[in-house]
Amino acid sequence: MNREKGMGFCGLACCLCEEKEGCLGCREGTCPEKEQCRPYECAQSRALEGCWQCEEFPCQAPVLQSLRTQAFVGYISKFGMEKILDRLEEGEKDGIVYHHPGLLTGDYDGIENEEDVWALLEGSKKPQKA
Repeated sequence: MNREKGMGFCGLACCLCEEKEGCLGCREGTCPEKEQCRPYECAQSRALEGCWQCEEFPCQAPVLQSLRTQAFVGYISKFGMEKILDRLEEGEKDGIVYHHPGLLTGDYDGIENEEDVWALLEGSKKPQKA
């Protein structure tokens, strides 16, 4: 985990992403996808820390349509950035996978409701193994 990357404006865990070599996270403006990212542009133009501060959340931005992303945004809204980073770091130490090799999905995906995503974050639910 690269905690310094933090969380994306959209609620994705830049801190756990290794997809883009050299990317320092969207908060540093280095994400190669930033030109096409509605949450990035929106948060920048409205001076928001992220979607969790937006009254219009969830909007129709494609990245915000996943349950994982919506659950992470809700978690940040309720508990704050440091708490989710702590929970993601603990989860990684416990073997929870953010991205399976070669995929953009992991153990936080394929869950049926926000409460179960939060339970996985909190350690009270174990990931489903395929």
